[in-house]
Amino acid sequence: MNAKRLDVVMFAALIGWSASWLSASAMAQTAGPLSVEWTLEKTGKPLEREAVLTITNGQGQPVSGASIEVNVEMPSMPMMHRVPRAIAKPAGQPGRYMTRFTLEMAGEWAAQIEVKGPGRTKVIKKFNVD
Repeated sequence: MNAKRLDVVMFAALIGWSASWLSASAMAQTAGPLSVEWTLEKTGKPLEREAVLTITNGQGQPVSGASIEVNVEMPSMPMMHRVPRAIAKPAGQPGRYMTRFTLEMAGEWAAQIEVKGPGRTKVIKKFNVD
């Protein structure tokens, strides 16, 4: 094998090792699957709700620095009543996030909560509004 080819092979091996180390490091930060808990409260406005989300890792530790999107739909009428996507923002404590959204009518709703980085998960929470 010539010297130039050997350099390319060694560089590729180094890149592969670096990628696996970074991946392992990112996985260690989340320490297993994420858990998503939430509370949903009425606000002073009709049909508006405030969601407080608590994100923890597999060891029960709070997960900070996550990007969280909440998409709310009415399962009994798909694509008829879709609430604009809500982005949850940090809420003062590690692992806590908050967002608000306004529903179109009373009934059964479902929120798809997608958590990205560090770690990923997607959960659906069903709730009723009267």
